[in-house]
Amino acid sequence: MPPMDADQKLMVHMAQIDEGLLVTRSQAKRVAQRFECFKRVELDFVGVSDIGQAFADELFCDFAAAHPAIRITPVNTEPAVAQMIRRTVAAGAARAHNGTLTLPLIDVVHSHSITRLVLTGPRASVLRT
Repeated sequence: MPPMDADQKLMVHMAQIDEGLLVTRSQAKRVAQRFECFKRVELDFVGVSDIGQAFADELFCDFAAAHPAIRITPVNTEPAVAQMIRRTVAAGAARAHNGTLTLPLIDVVHSHSITRLVLTGPRASVLRT
C-alpha cells in the first residue's frame, strides 16, 4: 500500500455506490478499501436520503477507530443521513467509554453548517457551527 499523502484528498460520491442504498457493513468495507492511501476522505452524500446503522457503524466507528490518522468528513448530508451518523457515533462513544472503542473527531457538513461530534469523555457532545 502506498504511503499516505497529507495533500491528497479522496472524494467519494456515495450516490454512485449501489444506487445510494447504503445499509450493510460489507458495503462500507468496500467503500473504505482505498481510504488508507489518503489522510482526508470526503464522503459526498448528495442524492442519498438515508443510510443503514450497520453501514454507518462500520465507516464512522470501526474504520475510523482503526485508522485515527484518516479524517473522514461526510458532506451534503440529508437530515436522516446526518442523524444516523450522529446516533451511530454517539453509540460508538458510549462503547469507547467502556474501553472497547476509541473514536476520532468527525465533522458532518450540511449545506452551510457543520455539526462537530466531539468524542471525549463518557458522552459524545454535538457542537453546531
